Amino acid sequence: MLPVSRMTIKRAITLISNQLVTCEQLVEHCHFLAVAGEEIWNLNAFSQLMDIDELKQQARESDRRRRHGESLSSLDGIPISIKSNLALSTNSLTAGSSILGEQERRESSRSPSVG
Repeated sequence: MLPVSRMTIKRAITLISNQLVTCEQLVEHCHFLAVAGEEIWNLNAFSQLMDIDELKQQARESDRRRRHGESLSSLDGIPISIKSNLALSTNSLTAGSSILGEQERRESSRSPSVG
């Protein structure tokens, strides 16, 4: 676990900028909490969780960029969750509804897409 009880984006940026944790460690921590919330505490907060190996690979790329002074921004490598009412090019638009989750995302959709 990371050395803070309540993680914020500001704290995450500080920890990473001061090289107290890596992006990969932060991703592992956040994913662990998300899985625990779903599987242990039954929070039902996420419609889906990304694969930890894919997340760790992206985090390692962020760590590499930071080491070489090529960070994309101060948020590079900071994990975030996306509400299910936002359309992503890689995920279904469910808006928290299992009914919508059953439908294929149409290419002709007029909803804005992120990613």
